[in-house]
Amino acid sequence: MICRRETRAALAALILTLTGCAGEGDTAAPDPAALRDPAVAILLDDADAAMAQGALAEAGSRLDAARALAPDDPDLWVAIARLRFRGGEHFTALEAADRALELGPRHAPALLMRALMVRDAHGPAKALVWFEAALAADPHNADVWAEYAATLGDSGRNRAMLRAVRRLAEIAPDDARVFYLQAVLAARGDNPALARSLLQRSGLAAREVPAAMQLDAVLSLASGNYDSAAATLETLTARQPGNARARELLARALLLAGREADLVARFGAE
Repeated sequence: MICRRETRAALAALILTLTGCAGEGDTAAPDPAALRDPAVAILLDDADAAMAQGALAEAGSRLDAARALAPDDPDLWVAIARLRFRGGEHFTALEAADRALELGPRHAPALLMRALMVRDAHGPAKALVWFEAALAADPHNADVWAEYAATLGDSGRNRAMLRAVRRLAEIAPDDARVFYLQAVLAARGDNPALARSLLQRSGLAAREVPAAMQLDAVLSLASGNYDSAAATLETLTARQPGNARARELLARALLLAGREADLVARFGAE
């Protein structure tokens, strides 16, 4: 029942977006940032920086201050949704995302946030219509194209993923995610050497971006570098203890490396 409600809501969002775009050509929805108070912009930037560093309480205080100044800014509510989602408060995160959509039905970041939440809760296939609504609202949004491409791949639609990655490369040719997503495709195409080259070119594993770290570990496992994979996965699971896939890969890396004692010490109680 929940999935059906999500699908209906997503279709409604897509119809509203397309209706709003009718006769406007290839134009994005109005950008709330154009009229934003500079003080609010600084607070939102500070909140994003704090979230990136894992300082969720600090991010929350910045967003509280921004809310006092601009309670009807959809980007504020997207940021609140992202913060609550990061903190595991999924129901209140959904409320914040819905508030963002009430304030900006064609606001691509709000539609993207909803897409990410649906993907997490219901799987990649259910989220695709939300990503498509976000792209209808803003066809040049690199963040949406990157997440859409990844979601297509997770849905098993690798050819569609490749087309989306090519579109991302046209919009943002210097975006590191172009090379990372190409690396994912190469790995799925059983070309680990090319995947490793593209991943290194992205620089995302070196910057310890979680998805890139996990791909780095998978490639290390494929090439027999089990200790290297284990080291990467130890770091990743420490940062993301709820990442079941990373924990599974770590157990496999320790076993293949012949480190049975470490394997028992790490997972014996589970």
